[in-house]
Amino acid sequence: MEFSKQSEGDFTFLDEDLERNTLSALNMMRKNRHFCDVILHVGNIEIHAHRAVLASVSPYLFELFSSDQEQKRNENVITYKMNGGFEKGAFQLLVDYAYTAQLEIPGAQVGCKTIT
Repeated sequence: MEFSKQSEGDFTFLDEDLERNTLSALNMMRKNRHFCDVILHVGNIEIHAHRAVLASVSPYLFELFSSDQEQKRNENVITYKMNGGFEKGAFQLLVDYAYTAQLEIPGAQVGCKTIT
């Protein structure tokens, strides 16, 4: 946390932990399915999330959610079937990244070759 004085009578408070704490709280809410307003079907799994979080990190999902917003305005939770050859485990990793700012890819899923 940082306090600074800008001019006579003005103060600025900068909470350097707010972004991390907010993302952490949103991730916990997602895991507990609190306030989730979208369900993504990828293969045979359901991924519950918040449209605003996913749209903020993915132009593709931003467009998908924006185009359907008018049609589904009165629904509390919107369900999307994700077509297009998404691998369900990889898609889950990307949703996790949106909430944690950390991309964790198991070694078995990394598709690179060792150069000798």
